[in-house]
Amino acid sequence: MVPRGGNAAAGPDSAPRRVREPEVRAPDAAPTRSDATSAPRPRAPRAEPARDDGPPTGLTPRELATLYDAASADIAQLPKASQGDLLAQLAMLNIMRVLRASQPVRDDAAAQLWKLRQRVDERKAGR
Repeated sequence: MVPRGGNAAAGPDSAPRRVREPEVRAPDAAPTRSDATSAPRPRAPRAEPARDDGPPTGLTPRELATLYDAASADIAQLPKASQGDLLAQLAMLNIMRVLRASQPVRDDAAAQLWKLRQRVDERKAGR
């Protein structure tokens, strides 16, 4: 085998390697720059809005999905005879399309989910 140019012709590297020593800090020490920039802080989840406050706006796709799951769980708590039309309305929302849509579309979907949850509450109360 014929050596090729580059590293094959060079001998072993005799230069010392720099090894980064682990940083030891006191538990109550302030975070270093690397600690502060290493991981992004998670967003605090929004508390679920009260149902009497009106439909929420400005929801992220994740928050809208949480609202959708809450509406689905509310419907599941109803007797089977009361679930049919509400489940159909939930399915018509097409949540997968809405999650990828613009903010105004998500706001409209949140308003529909809010109204749907109001209907669930009315059925639970027997109105």
